[in-house]
Amino acid sequence: MTHINLIVDVERRRLVTELGAFDNEAPAFVRGDDVLLRIRFVTVDRSAQPYALSPVEFDPDTVFAFAGKSSFGGALQVFAGNDDWNNDGDWDEVDPEVGKCCVRVNFNGESLLAAIGSQQALRMFLTSPLRSAA
Repeated sequence: MTHINLIVDVERRRLVTELGAFDNEAPAFVRGDDVLLRIRFVTVDRSAQPYALSPVEFDPDTVFAFAGKSSFGGALQVFAGNDDWNNDGDWDEVDPEVGKCCVRVNFNGESLLAAIGSQQALRMFLTSPLRSAA
């Protein structure tokens, strides 16, 4: 299983570096891979020098999902539901209450393979909708 570390600025909905700068290098996912995304959800105070990253605190009852599609209004090609998030043994730093989450994502689904076809690459829109279970 491939492990990919990401830091997400939730206010700007962008990947950022350890220093809070925008990360313009999009992660690459390979067709057929099982991937463990280790995600730190943060807010970035850009008025501070250097930028200050603060963890986003999730309620223990938060329901997580991860979705990917090749067009904004199109059908889902990748989906990971709440059962794929924050599983024991996946990442020793997992702690949603301090913004550290992980999700297992399978890039071998039939709809993804059909969307890719014989192309070398497929640009995807990835979202991670989060909502409280209450």
